[in-house]
Amino acid sequence: MKKLSQKTIYTCFTVLIGGTLILSGCGKTEDTSSTAKATDNKASAAPSKPVPIAFSMNVNTVPDVDNNDGIKWLNQKFNMDLKFTPIPNSNFQEKFNAMVASGSMPDVFTFNFDATAIRLIKQGAIAPLDEVIAKYPNLKYSKLHYDNVSYNGKIYGIPIARSLLSAPNAPLIRQDWLDKLKLPVPKTLDELYATMQAMTNNDPDGNGKKDTYGLQLGEITGRVGDFNGREFWGAGDLLFSFGLDGSGWVLKDGQLAMNESLPEYKTYLDWLKKAVSEGLVDPDFALNKANQAQDKFFKNGKGGIAFDFVSVIRNFTTTVPKTTPGAKLTAFEPPVGPTGKSGVVSGPGNVGAIFISSTAAKDANKVKTIMQWLDYGPSKENGYVAAGTQKYNKLQNFGLEGVTFKANSDGNVEVTDKDKLQKLGGGYILPTQALPSPENTNYTKDSDDPETLKLEIAANDILLKHLKASPIAGLQSATEQSTPDMYMDIVKAKVKYVMGQLSAAEWDQALKAFMDKNGTKVTQEYNEALKGAKK
Repeated sequence: MKKLSQKTIYTCFTVLIGGTLILSGCGKTEDTSSTAKATDNKASAAPSKPVPIAFSMNVNTVPDVDNNDGIKWLNQKFNMDLKFTPIPNSNFQEKFNAMVASGSMPDVFTFNFDATAIRLIKQGAIAPLDEVIAKYPNLKYSKLHYDNVSYNGKIYGIPIARSLLSAPNAPLIRQDWLDKLKLPVPKTLDELYATMQAMTNNDPDGNGKKDTYGLQLGEITGRVGDFNGREFWGAGDLLFSFGLDGSGWVLKDGQLAMNESLPEYKTYLDWLKKAVSEGLVDPDFALNKANQAQDKFFKNGKGGIAFDFVSVIRNFTTTVPKTTPGAKLTAFEPPVGPTGKSGVVSGPGNVGAIFISSTAAKDANKVKTIMQWLDYGPSKENGYVAAGTQKYNKLQNFGLEGVTFKANSDGNVEVTDKDKLQKLGGGYILPTQALPSPENTNYTKDSDDPETLKLEIAANDILLKHLKASPIAGLQSATEQSTPDMYMDIVKAKVKYVMGQLSAAEWDQALKAFMDKNGTKVTQEYNEALKGAKK
């Protein structure tokens, strides 16, 4: 997409939010491609009067904003006059619509980086922040974090940071079974398959029964937005080994293509079909809910290999060794396919983003004040040390010292007034979040078992090496959003094909019917969105 003209644009500010079209009136809109940089460069000395800042955020529980000690503290520290409008999640779209329609767009606000945010960007309502962010060291998250809040090569949002490891599945394998079978950790797709065969057929648990299987999988739901909406639970990251993508979409030569539409996908299905026919996969894979698939592997211990969340490793280490002494897991590198490819789809790296309006960006002091406030969130000044470990987000999580928490002599922070902390508003006080370094500790919980902790960290270290950004991050398809069951027919065909109930010709027919009905249209919509969202 071409950059907006540097000239002033006369426009009617039209927004589509939650399916509602809003017309806010016509007027002048300045191109904001360099607004934030210009205002920051010409920032004057600190203003003598508090800087007025209108802030809005969606919340689960609406805090008391009148006589709020948290807001008073922020106002004093940053010399600002923060007017906070919390909006309940239950009617966020409606309320935000009304706010925009009335012409009272907040100076700074939180929102998902989605189709609505992109419309606001295209209409010049949100300012780019590249040059501004560069001046605030605590907001220097990774490129992947900022790729997911960028549009047309510019950063428009500050991530409400979440670990990139919050969603990916780690490859995990029974080390004790490998030892029993005298097998190395598999490195390639072929080696993985051979290991699955051995774990199914060679009695790795030593009970004299053929009651084990190589690969743990679960159902496909078929629902748009589900983690396993289009792929079997636990199989998504195997797609990379076949030259596909765990996001469901492959970006090739500047164009997005649905996994299913590519010949490599048929190769992947044939691989699974063969494994199922040989009994190498949990026989109930098509019926297992996600939690059932996890329990079978991480609690019952009958599967040899799983691709699943690092957070459920402790389910294995606290249960299986008690019934099977010596049971042990190992994390391994994603298997390399015949063309040398492998990977793990990255998490989005945020739970929404923080935007600054183009109007606010014209005021240098306002931008500077907002950025100082946001930069404080992930700073060490807003942290504390507990048991020799640097912690963050003290204000956000605990409120004010002497009001809602106290710092003990051992460095730990203890909440003293939960009711008052709730009234402060918790998360709204500081919408940015810190990502400890190394990042892999962010979603590793403290564990009483050092071996569990060691395995969690090792699994996250492997994931960090292989994360692949989703090529559709930040993109939307109107058809997909309005048709949440659009994948039902094609996933039913997948299940039947993998289970040997459909021929190759019948799979081709099912795929064609799906593409003719919705697949081609959704592909076109994603590619249209991609034109203006170059990552």
